[in-house]
Amino acid sequence: MYGKITVGAAIIAVAASSIGMTAASAKRAPATFAASGASSIVCTIKGKVALTPPLADDLDLSGYTNADPVVQAAVRAEGALQFSQAGPTDTASSTKGKCTGTITDGTVVGDGVAIVANTDASGDPTSRATCQGLVAAALGTSTSTFVTDYITTVTYTDKEKDIITPTVIHSTLASAVGGFGFALTATSITGSFAGGTSSANAYIDAKTLAAILDAIAASAPGFAGDVKATACEPSVSIKTKTNAKTGIETATVKVKGPKGLKGIKVGLDTTGLVASTLSIAG
Repeated sequence: MYGKITVGAAIIAVAASSIGMTAASAKRAPATFAASGASSIVCTIKGKVALTPPLADDLDLSGYTNADPVVQAAVRAEGALQFSQAGPTDTASSTKGKCTGTITDGTVVGDGVAIVANTDASGDPTSRATCQGLVAAALGTSTSTFVTDYITTVTYTDKEKDIITPTVIHSTLASAVGGFGFALTATSITGSFAGGTSSANAYIDAKTLAAILDAIAASAPGFAGDVKATACEPSVSIKTKTNAKTGIETATVKVKGPKGLKGIKVGLDTTGLVASTLSIAG
């Protein structure tokens, strides 16, 4: 009966609750799914999360160390460099997936049921938009960059084109269970599934994680030579020259800002074995 479910949501998709389904004709008023305690659905999800502004890490070279005192002095002279932009960090995600489960009228939700989840949220306006802030949030050490109310609006369409009342879910953010990523837990739900529950685990894939963690001087102030810019980190180029007549060495340092991390992918975890999921019950 229910051939397709389309979900418009918040940072990775959080919906919520049970399904007491009432069919409604396209010509009738929207039907509302009530939370009855007898329904559950689990969906695997994957997609992208856009980040605005792009994330970038700052770089403090004032504590740089090098066996060559000339190079050390030249690099230290660059001081503390700021490449990150002021918050808040806004997120907008679009994820897709397939679901299994049952609903209160006895309908079995097979693998053919699809969801699309679109998320919008705004982070802490007092924070900086950094990759390290993203890492801290994903590891659960700090969520200051992304502390906010994640609002998920869920819309549904089945193959009969019935009209179903949208679900609006407010959620909180934490680190994902058992992996590198994020978890969303519903704090309130209105519309369909009002009073139900919902949670999601959104794992960051290995490639994205590598880009985020490809850091340089901030964590390893003794880097030896040139470092290329990444999405999160600036590039550092050091050139030395010794005057043939005087024997005096000089060093030139060039720093180029990072490209900026504009988004992350969500899907299988870093092991490639565990899928991101969205669970709805009520």
